[in-house]
Amino acid sequence: MGKLIYDENLKNKVYIFEDREEVGERLAEFIKDFIDKNSIILAVPSGGVPVGKKLSKKLKIPFDLKLVKK
Repeated sequence: MGKLIYDENLKNKVYIFEDREEVGERLAEFIKDFIDKNSIILAVPSGGVPVGKKLSKKLKIPFDLKLVKK
């Protein structure tokens, strides 16, 4: 299993990020050292799409959607 990345500064906070694009920016900084040539970003609509697009752009890796059904 992968490594858990935990930021103590975010604990017990509400409305930490301005929007999903900011989440993508900050998440990209956390995971950049784990990206390799086989990495891809998979996002689940609709909330995950802005995050996934930002990650893909910032980390320069492919992006795709994963459609799911409840």
